[in-house]
Amino acid sequence: MGKDDQRKTLLELIEYHNTNMVSVLKPGTMKNYYTTERYLNKFLVQKLKINDIFLKQLNYRFIIDFERFLRNYSPTSKRKALGNNGVMKHLERFKKMIHLLLSWNGWLKILLASFN
Repeated sequence: MGKDDQRKTLLELIEYHNTNMVSVLKPGTMKNYYTTERYLNKFLVQKLKINDIFLKQLNYRFIIDFERFLRNYSPTSKRKALGNNGVMKHLERFKKMIHLLLSWNGWLKILLASFN
């Protein structure tokens, strides 16, 4: 199919997480993960001007920029901007997805190989 296993992306990670956790987590919790996914998508499109990012490109700056995006994001609807607790919950959920990545034996090897 021409798809390279060494080119795993953030959206693939999120899709994997959501697919596997939908049977484990309660619907309200999954709703929160879907919201975090929407914020990540908005961040990628609005700030980075891309639709997806390779996992090997994730770094500390990406996380800091995502946090800054969340803190400064002003919704177009009647919703309020995120407070500190909301920002921290989205970062916590993002961190959980990254830890899931690290627990994937194959993906961790691919990431480590990409740095050599």
